[in-house]
Amino acid sequence: MKKMCYIVGAGDISNTTIRIPDGAFVISADGGYEYLKNIGITPDVAVGDFDSLGYMPCDTETITFPAEKDYPDMMLAVEEAVKRGFNDVVVYGALGGRLDHTIGNLQLIAYFSQRKISVRLLDDSIVIACVMDSRLDLGNKKEGLVSVFAFGSTAYGVNIKGLKYTLTDANLDATVPLGVSNEFIGENAYVSVEKGNLVVVYQR
Repeated sequence: MKKMCYIVGAGDISNTTIRIPDGAFVISADGGYEYLKNIGITPDVAVGDFDSLGYMPCDTETITFPAEKDYPDMMLAVEEAVKRGFNDVVVYGALGGRLDHTIGNLQLIAYFSQRKISVRLLDDSIVIACVMDSRLDLGNKKEGLVSVFAFGSTAYGVNIKGLKYTLTDANLDATVPLGVSNEFIGENAYVSVEKGNLVVVYQR
């Protein structure tokens, strides 16, 4: 059975309602700590260099890193979740704001997908997930957009089923946006790839 962890980062959350189930394990990445405190949640662990937050949390376990480090706080927060045995991670505060951070977070989900760790980036309107050499089930929503991108290099043996536009055993080039703006049609939908990485963006 998968173990789920929720992480809140310091990105723009103006279009995000943070929803965390009671009893869930929660990690804050730097300024995400303040977002959580503002909705009455104290994270189980606070991770980061705390340059965005501006102070050190004193009411929870804290894992501190120097400001000059190889990896961003979000990467370190997900690594901490994995160390604690979680293989299904939901992340708020990873989209919007600085474009370079958003691109870095796309790389992050691709990296963890290689390790068979599911990391999903959420705001109020979309979910971003990555699938590598595997399948991602999308449910049977009656409406909403779905976009599928090869990420990093060509994705081979791509199947898109249960959406308005389907693919069977196709190859997607990482430099050609062929998979933009597909649509849910109320059928059980999924995306699969035999070899390679796909980033999937779909409406909640």
